[in-house]
Amino acid sequence: MIEESPQSTAPDQNESRDDQPARVAGSKGLSRLIAVVALSVLAVYAVRLTGRGLELQRATLSEQRLGAEVGMLEAEVVALETAAAGAGNDAFTERWAREERGWIQEGDQPLLLVEATPTPPSLEPDGAADADEGFFGRLRRWLSAPDSAPDEGSQ
Repeated sequence: MIEESPQSTAPDQNESRDDQPARVAGSKGLSRLIAVVALSVLAVYAVRLTGRGLELQRATLSEQRLGAEVGMLEAEVVALETAAAGAGNDAFTERWAREERGWIQEGDQPLLLVEATPTPPSLEPDGAADADEGFFGRLRRWLSAPDSAPDEGSQ
């Protein structure tokens, strides 16, 4: 039998030591690749989840807006049904013509209401206007009222 010398086993151990760093480096590369793929998948999932959340928010707002519009349309339908039911009645038609349309019957005397424009109040006290009136203002006032004597304070 051939016996191996201790020197011959040493190179085999050196070869196995050289293979270990290569295996460790390969496993690190593989774990990094798995981590990158996992992070990429998570990022894509997060983007899609955010997009779905935005779609849900838009749909909720649209639902609320349409619900309010449906409510207004239902109220309009009720008002139209009430008007249609009373349209055959002469009293209802006459009341509608007078109140809603502002129509009058033959023989009525229409009144046109005009809103009066208010006069702004004077900023000066009553006595201050007389003092600033001057000679011609007092003369005009005295001539326009011949029955009254001129004021004693104006002389």
